[in-house]
Formats: sequence, structure tokens, C-alpha cells
Amino acid sequence: KENNWGYDWLPKWDQTYDVIKYFNMMDEGKVTGYFCQGFNPVASFPDKNKVVSCLSKLKYMVVIDPLVTETSTFWQNHGESNDVD
Repeated sequence: KENNWGYDWLPKWDQTYDVIKYFNMMDEGKVTGYFCQGFNPVASFPDKNKVVSCLSKLKYMVVIDPLVTETSTFWQNHGESNDVD
């Protein structure tokens, strides 16, 4: 307990952040990475295009979900796929 378990070294939140504010920060380039666990924001928010636009600006995203979701596959090209073999 001499160093308070390193708590004083960790960065602290300067204000309350909700998920909407977090996506706005992605849109502004203030957030560059996202860990998405058990949540499907592409299907959960009313403006799907804005969410996809925000996610597209990230440098990385990790999706932890037992199911394939719209969020985990938003980056894939849409449309017909033809196998060349």
C-alpha cells in the first residue's frame, strides 16, 4: 500500500463520459482505439451511418463477442463476392 497500488500514476477522467460523447470524440479524432465487448453500437444507435463513420476513423478496434455482429463486420466490403478459384 506504500504507493496506493499505483492508483496515483493512472490517468484520471476530467469529466463524465457516456457512450454518445465517446462516439463524438471518435468523430473528432480525440479517440483512436476502441474495445467493444458485448455491445453492438452499429445496430444499437439510431444513426447507423454516423456510428460507422466514427468507427472508420479509429486506428484500431477490438470486438469481443461470441456472435458476429454488424459492428464486428462493418469494415468488410459490401456487395457480391466472387471466388476466383
